[in-house]
Amino acid sequence: MVRPVKGGYEVRGVVLPDSALRDGLAKSAMDGIPSDPQWFQGAVVRVTAEIVAHEYEVDVPARPPGEGGLAEQKSSGRELTARKIEVVELVARAETIEGVLQRSKGFFELGKYLVSRDDLGWALAGAGGGKEGDRVRLWGQPRVVHCLPHQQCLEGGALPIFDVGRAEKLP
Repeated sequence: MVRPVKGGYEVRGVVLPDSALRDGLAKSAMDGIPSDPQWFQGAVVRVTAEIVAHEYEVDVPARPPGEGGLAEQKSSGRELTARKIEVVELVARAETIEGVLQRSKGFFELGKYLVSRDDLGWALAGAGGGKEGDRVRLWGQPRVVHCLPHQQCLEGGALPIFDVGRAEKLP
């Protein structure tokens, strides 16, 4: 599933440049490209490319705290990026759900789905995150998690989860 990240879009842990993803999807979307410029966030795609791992460490020189008294931080890690992208195919468009968030089993409930707090936290970061009673619209993909017999689950031994690729708060 496509999710926005710094430097492009993430698909299964690999960062793709914005232009490569858009250009590839424009070729494979047989039924046309929607007018919404973010239409592919939350879509399922198949990518054929060479993957390169980058180790990075960003060391900010010591300086006084910035605006608001906040200090800058150091970051390090490993990032996977795609290069020599051969094919980007649209497998499934993002599904859309909307409604009022309710709490349920450590998740939020929206319609018939459970949505993780982490998904709403990053997807609505600019809007202060998600909280109970917020009216939201989400784009992403549904999936079902089947529970083991000794685990607590909803009826039928399964949890209907909605993975978020994009979100917005509604009035």
